[in-house]
Amino acid sequence: MAIWKNIEKQFKDKSGSTAKNRLTVQLSFAIKMLIDFYPVKDYVILLDCVEDIAVHTIDDADNEKIYLYQIKTKATDGSYTLTTVINKNWLQKLYKHKDEFHGDNIEIALVLDDFIKDNKKKNVFVNASQNINSIATE
Repeated sequence: MAIWKNIEKQFKDKSGSTAKNRLTVQLSFAIKMLIDFYPVKDYVILLDCVEDIAVHTIDDADNEKIYLYQIKTKATDGSYTLTTVINKNWLQKLYKHKDEFHGDNIEIALVLDDFIKDNKKKNVFVNASQNINSIATE
């Protein structure tokens, strides 16, 4: 009987599976970046260096630009709350890293695998076309 309890305990531990799934999302996003930045003259994609994904580009006019992406995935179904995003300092960390580069040609993005909702469970950012500026003007 003890063996079944041990197997049940092992089966409940999903940390390895969760980590693998999160890495898969990160790698999938990096592949998307490879495709998106293909037309750029020169670029390098770094994983888990400055941020989850960092892209450094140089275009045909030798202009440099840096893109920093923080990738977040949930282990459980359900959306993120605005309170969680704020309390976990995800945006603050992105801005801190942006400030470390001391330049104007830096873009940052928080990439989530689900919606952000407020405490009333209303979607704050419905899709990629809705951003902070459109929310602020409502």
